[in-house]
Amino acid sequence: MNVSLPRSYMIENESDADGYLAELFENPEYRSMDEVQMRAAKRIKDARLRNYFLAKAQACLDNLPSS
Repeated sequence: MNVSLPRSYMIENESDADGYLAELFENPEYRSMDEVQMRAAKRIKDARLRNYFLAKAQACLDNLPSS
């Protein structure tokens, strides 16, 4: 999965969400909740899945080593 996919790419399940976050966070420029929230709003229609995505992202960011 490439993070810069066309706008039509939608996250439809937890597996998609996990993979998308892993690729997104490979780039330090995208390691922020503002970035995650923007992408969640564009790519996730289901509220439960959006909440999962946001919680998973926050957990990932909390566990990143501080620089």
